[in-house]
Amino acid sequence: MNDAAEPLQNFAAFGKLYRAHFMGPNWRRCQGWEDCPWDGIGLFLWSYAFERQGRRPDFSPAALHVVRELKEEGFEIDQPKAASEAWCRFSKELGDQRLNPASSPMAPKGTRYLRRSTTLVTTQPSAIQVAGQLRQSIVTHVLDLLRTGETKSAHAMVASINGVGAKIASLFLRDVGSYYGLSAITDRYLLQPIDTWIRRAAQLCLNVSDQNSPEHVGRAIVEACQACGISPEEANEGMWYFGAIIAQSEYGLRQAIGDSGRFHTIAREYVSALRDVVAAYAVGGAGSSSAAP
Repeated sequence: MNDAAEPLQNFAAFGKLYRAHFMGPNWRRCQGWEDCPWDGIGLFLWSYAFERQGRRPDFSPAALHVVRELKEEGFEIDQPKAASEAWCRFSKELGDQRLNPASSPMAPKGTRYLRRSTTLVTTQPSAIQVAGQLRQSIVTHVLDLLRTGETKSAHAMVASINGVGAKIASLFLRDVGSYYGLSAITDRYLLQPIDTWIRRAAQLCLNVSDQNSPEHVGRAIVEACQACGISPEEANEGMWYFGAIIAQSEYGLRQAIGDSGRFHTIAREYVSALRDVVAAYAVGGAGSSSAAP
């Protein structure tokens, strides 16, 4: 077993916490994601499309609200006016403030906007337009492509959405692959979103540096995990969760990776704290007047 095996196994274990803490609750908000195109794109907009620095926290709930509203009103997602109607309602929900069509997954291709007194237009399709072209749930479409070895096509399709790009596409593909337990995946590095925390963890575990491209780091994680019989997607999930949610500093991450005993101590303390929170809520009495809202 190589030197990276133990920390990678530890991170993979924390992939379970990521799925329980974030992925599970988020996916349950749109339970028809497999069969309904509106629910599939709603899941994407709620959990993935706006996951970048500087985005407003109300973008995701506003987008999901619009999708649900259009679905309830009987709009077909492949109707020519569905995307423009979604953008109009999204803009209205947010008061037309700081929407930045150039990077909004809700802005249809051809949307006009001003930048330094110059009129520009968006050149990429919105999430609704892409979903309308698929005529099936984007989750199911990506799943089918992953299962048939067309990972590059799946990644390119998601990354083509206005304001999305490669990292978010990899994040979405990773979670689809992880949720369905896929293991025989071609071009698996494309299921490795590389953010600050994952890069830091990879630098401490593997032979990568700040100068290495996201593709290089993704390939390094996949190769190291496969050599140890570990799911690369679970390890990636755990790298982010442990760094961003538990360690919350490069110093804490370095300590945990350098000392397995310290890693498990931090893990036990975190899980114990979660249990205390649940116990405190239970004592209050869920649904009682004394319970938290």
